[in-house]
Amino acid sequence: MKAFLSHRQLNLSEDPTMSITAEYLKKAIIGESNAINKYRKFGEVAAKEGFPNVAYLFTALISAEEIHVNNHKRALKESPPEIVLDEVDVLDVKDDASTKKTPKNVQAAIDGEMYEYKEMYPDFLRKIKKERKTLYGKVGYLSMDWAREVELSHAIALKIALEAVNLGKDLDLQQIWICKVCGNLVISENRPNDICPVCKHDPHFYLEVQRNV
Repeated sequence: MKAFLSHRQLNLSEDPTMSITAEYLKKAIIGESNAINKYRKFGEVAAKEGFPNVAYLFTALISAEEIHVNNHKRALKESPPEIVLDEVDVLDVKDDASTKKTPKNVQAAIDGEMYEYKEMYPDFLRKIKKERKTLYGKVGYLSMDWAREVELSHAIALKIALEAVNLGKDLDLQQIWICKVCGNLVISENRPNDICPVCKHDPHFYLEVQRNV
């Protein structure tokens, strides 16, 4: 399958609307949009607390989740859902004012990624499995299956960050690369040389994530 999920390339207009697949694509779009909103705020807190590389990781995660949202929207044959963002409480810590909030926020991000990897996406995929017989269903399934696999790479990176911030240190890294097809995340000084393990696309699809100035 070619890079990205294009209705024009795949001629999806010939397939009937698959209501179950559309329903869960919409749920996934809402979930990923809330993750983006949360990570923006977590990144701001990390930067203020002296963890610039953790903030950079959250920037990379935002880029990856935006790829998931865009893939889901391409797979959806109708208008995307109205996004009502959840409130993100990143500063409500009961300890004294000197307590760092970033460890708590990183742990919350890990919990969210693992929930999507182990529960949310597997549940969605089970419920739309019977619609995979059509091209429309296959594309919706592929979009969510890619996202599910990628969430694990996000959780692994966040766990490394958590180990550092729990010691009062910043994450030790130089560059982060994102596969622009599926959102897979790689921490590496140089562009990865291997194909993406999730979507199997060529390494030239990896883009370096730019730091916020």
